[in-house]
Amino acid sequence: MIRVILLFFLTSTVTLMSTETLQAQTEICDDALDNDGDGRIDLNDDDCICKTDIPSGLIPNPSFEELINCPTSETQLHLAQNWEQASDATSDFVHTCGNFLGNRWASVSGPDFSVRAPLPFPDGEGGIGFRDGKPNNPGFKEYVGSDLKEPMRVGVTYKLDLFVGFHSGPQSRILPMAVFLSDEPNAIPFGRGDENFGCPTNGPGWDEVGTIVVEGNNEWVRVEFEFTAQKAYTSIVLGPGCEVHPDFSRHPYFFMDRLALDEITEFAIPTHIMGDICDDELLIELLPDQISYQWYYEGVALVGQTDRVLKLDTGSQEGTYVAVIDTPDGCCFSNEFLLAFPPTEYDLSLSICEGEALEFGPRFLTETGSYSELFLKGTVCDSIVHLDLTVHPHTEGTQDLILCEGESVTHEGQTWETPGTHELVIVNSNGCDSLLTVDIMEVSGPDQFILDDSLSIHLGEYVDV
Repeated sequence: MIRVILLFFLTSTVTLMSTETLQAQTEICDDALDNDGDGRIDLNDDDCICKTDIPSGLIPNPSFEELINCPTSETQLHLAQNWEQASDATSDFVHTCGNFLGNRWASVSGPDFSVRAPLPFPDGEGGIGFRDGKPNNPGFKEYVGSDLKEPMRVGVTYKLDLFVGFHSGPQSRILPMAVFLSDEPNAIPFGRGDENFGCPTNGPGWDEVGTIVVEGNNEWVRVEFEFTAQKAYTSIVLGPGCEVHPDFSRHPYFFMDRLALDEITEFAIPTHIMGDICDDELLIELLPDQISYQWYYEGVALVGQTDRVLKLDTGSQEGTYVAVIDTPDGCCFSNEFLLAFPPTEYDLSLSICEGEALEFGPRFLTETGSYSELFLKGTVCDSIVHLDLTVHPHTEGTQDLILCEGESVTHEGQTWETPGTHELVIVNSNGCDSLLTVDIMEVSGPDQFILDDSLSIHLGEYVDV
């Protein structure tokens, strides 16, 4: 079977920025034009980054918008509800309501107000600021943590979707972002009494489920982790990776916001794919009963493509297609679809068993050899397949077995109670039938078998029984 389309589902949901924000920008996000002349069009332009409308998920207060009070200085994470200072090195709660947007001491040379979170925040008006080392203290790594709303399910694949923020200072351009999970009670905080403890896995009870190196400059960068839960995890800690940051002597400082953690299926938006691209009839159907739709190719709007169903044919371009959907609850992305036509030539290696036939185009192959065939499926889908076929022969063998009088003997799942010659069909190592001839010989025991109650021999002697 020849596959003619590859579909990769990179699922996410988003909420577009407010009308006021969009009006202040010069890039129009759905006209396929570079309105602001920066070389980037529509969704490829930072002006068109959408805020994310995420699943409710397992993390409470995922955007740090539920607060006890506005932060006004460093080390006030306790003002964000449901979040804990996970390390002795203290992270910062940043929020526009108190106009505290970053640790101004996290700079190369004293107070520096450029060490501020980039605005707007991905979701709401607040987030977290944290260090990844400081001069003479590479292990001074700041982490935040929270208990999950419910334990994870073992063996289930989860997705963590979050934004990492970079300020405009030159010392913080790269961050190894890491995620740690624990199934132990009272796991937070860790490394008590040691502000240079480093990452959670320097002690017991924590598993690192992933580290991703993120780069940015005065911007928010979206990061996605996918992993399968190996335990019924109940707590999460987020922050820098375990390795020493290469710029630890320059006060590396970063931000995070809008954390979505849930089973990966919760991020998917149902879609339906119909037809075959090589038959000029591939349809991608979206959810019904929404407000409006706009389709994009490689991030650029397909002007006029605003229907719920997008038709792709052999004249369509290979690449990624996605739709922005307006719903009563806001705006969201559809799944992304990567369209790829078959290569012009295939190399295949297959095997069959003696007596079977493989359908290969108009022919039925029954012998070992190399074959080529042209498959016609339209202008862009025609391809030549080169096949190396191996035909495994049937095999035969014999097996001698001993049957004690009055008993039975079992071999290859078959049981016999009488002597004789039997034929048994089994599957050999190539997955083909093998005929096994089983010869069973019956032996009789002695009429009497008597041993003395005890027997004495000298060291080195032996006795036949």
